[in-house]
Amino acid sequence: MGEWVFFMHPPRDDFIATMTDAERSAFGAHEEAARRVVADEPVTSGGYMDGDLRPYRLGLLRGRDR
Repeated sequence: MGEWVFFMHPPRDDFIATMTDAERSAFGAHEEAARRVVADEPVTSGGYMDGDLRPYRLGLLRGRDR
């Protein structure tokens, strides 16, 4: 069984402070897409495990390799 983590890398250092309307809209859609993934996930939707989606605060790691 594989375990995965998905990292998203901002296109610029000041991304959060300088988001365009289109970028801000994409972030709103991102939370709805995450809810669909949770609802469609076969292990949790099959009742084999409990799962939950938790809010997070975006943090940028400077100086880290991608």
